[in-house]
Amino acid sequence: GWMLWSLRPPAWRRRWFAASVLAASGLAAVLALVLQAVTPQVEQWAFQLLLQLGHTEPPATWTSTAMGRIGTLKLSDRIVLRVDAAGLPPGGLRLREASYRIFSQNSWFAGEDQAHDAEAIASSAGETGVTGWRLQTPEAGTVGTAPVTVTAWLGSERTVLPLPEGTTEIRALPARKLRSATLGTVTAEGLPVPVRFQAFAEPGHSFDRVPDDLDLLIPEAEKEVLNGIVAALGLSGRPPSAALAGIERYFDGNFRYSLTQAAPGGRTALAHFLQVSHQGHCEFFATATVLLLRAAGVPARYVTGYVAAERDPWEGDYRVRQRHAHAWTQAFVDGRWRTVDTTPARWAENEAATMPEWQVLPDLVAWVSYRYSRWRNGENGTAPANILSWLLIPGFLFLGWSMTSGLRRARPASLDPSHRTPTGIVPGSCAFDPIERHFASRSWVRPYWQPLLVWLHRLPATSIQDHAGLLDLAHRHYQATFDPESVVNAERQALSEDIVRWLKRQTI
Repeated sequence: GWMLWSLRPPAWRRRWFAASVLAASGLAAVLALVLQAVTPQVEQWAFQLLLQLGHTEPPATWTSTAMGRIGTLKLSDRIVLRVDAAGLPPGGLRLREASYRIFSQNSWFAGEDQAHDAEAIASSAGETGVTGWRLQTPEAGTVGTAPVTVTAWLGSERTVLPLPEGTTEIRALPARKLRSATLGTVTAEGLPVPVRFQAFAEPGHSFDRVPDDLDLLIPEAEKEVLNGIVAALGLSGRPPSAALAGIERYFDGNFRYSLTQAAPGGRTALAHFLQVSHQGHCEFFATATVLLLRAAGVPARYVTGYVAAERDPWEGDYRVRQRHAHAWTQAFVDGRWRTVDTTPARWAENEAATMPEWQVLPDLVAWVSYRYSRWRNGENGTAPANILSWLLIPGFLFLGWSMTSGLRRARPASLDPSHRTPTGIVPGSCAFDPIERHFASRSWVRPYWQPLLVWLHRLPATSIQDHAGLLDLAHRHYQATFDPESVVNAERQALSEDIVRWLKRQTI
């Protein structure tokens, strides 16, 4: 309103201007509410589209192992998660997303899975809404770890949550709905970007369903190679724990981590990894471990997620990049699912060595954006809306001062009595000015955009002595102003004298 006041159309009165500003403000408020409701949907759609175009994140029901890809695997340094935990286990904290059971054509598929709504934890006294979600009932006598705070940039309407192994409860998650599947996948709907929540876990605990025939399935194309290795290691018929230990020793002493792959040379990608190259990234190790365990008679599954191990020097928490996406194995040993990771322990360090030196600049920008998002959500106790509401007070005071000062400047400077001559005519001004000053002293000020005759006709004629004579003077003034060649000097002088006499009659 302050900016538009000096630009308003001349014919607009103050009440019209005020009504227009109020109407525009109301319309803006309605549009803001509409945008607030639409923006998350548009952001999620755009984010999902970019993911599909860039193939940077798999859908929740399948993932490609990228096995058989020739050349060096390109990894992204974009920060996708932040983890705040009291302490991390050796090798970092695994944040699991999903597990898969069917391997075919170098890809893993989840197969048929059953999902159910998670139990919402009712809010406590003095609070509103859902404050937490219970995924499973903790076992009697177990001791849970300290909560892990996760900040995630998730972008789809139905997205998979990265959670620590054995998560039993999630708190402070602003989800519309939460569903947990029997393969350990937890999906949420209606999340903001970014989302920040707390996960409570029990080490060694799992709510994955018990194994079945699919957890022992081996592709026909891989059976010969897998059975040969199992036989060479003497794993057939041995207890699951012994078979698992033998496979871990096999990978520990004969394989190394690498992001580069050569052509398989007529073999399958897995056979080339096991028989020829003996090098690969985590998807090769996890896939080979799952299928070797199955060949030894141990049910196993392929698991994907992230590993948090990189400390953030500015924040003090752990930042997780897209390159920290990881794959490992679940083996059913001694009646429960057990986490197995045969990828060489230095895999994260090997990947970090490939990061460019200037990566510190994007990391700094990401950290500033992260701190701003937390401030915007009011996590420091002062929401931005509260600060802006206080800033509105000096803004309105400045607006009022600007509008009143504009009105003061709009008053004609010729009204100053110091500029008047004894005859009432300002030197160098129009002859009709004394009449306008006379009416201004009676609070009848002519708007600068209104023609003189229109203004005179709108004045109350009953309150003016000789209103007809006033209109005659105005017509003579128009002729002298707009048709000067038709008026001689004597007529001009006569007009000025008649104006002075008319003004004297008004003071009697």
